[in-house]
Amino acid sequence: FPEKRNVLHSVVRGLDSYMELERDAALFACKQYAAMSQDVSKTVVSKLDELMNSLSTNETLKVKILDVFESMNYDLETCYRVRELCQGILKDQTTERVTAGCLRTLAQMMLSTLSTPRETMDLLVEFAVHEPRKAVRGAAFKCL
Repeated sequence: FPEKRNVLHSVVRGLDSYMELERDAALFACKQYAAMSQDVSKTVVSKLDELMNSLSTNETLKVKILDVFESMNYDLETCYRVRELCQGILKDQTTERVTAGCLRTLAQMMLSTLSTPRETMDLLVEFAVHEPRKAVRGAAFKCL
């Protein structure tokens, strides 16, 4: 359907916007479409990955992107890419909100795809037991 491709193209273009309202609308649409379709998830994961790794992306935007990742309909390839991204972010010293978002995303991804349950549970236990930040520990416990 050409109209679906046009909508998806507009959503991806909106993710590049410098206007916060347009970018937020694109993220909302992205979240809704990616929750319904693995094809949409495959299409947008590269752009969202690029935004997450951009030095100009602020904490609030990263949390919103993680929210999109959390609700995606995954195939194994997309799952692997998002898992690698989240694990890379967790290795960096990130803010509490971003770290908690990564943990929630990994837990939700594990539940929806049943991929790497042992590794994800071990990671959550590690953060729940050894993380000095209370908010992150709380997020890890909630995910368990």
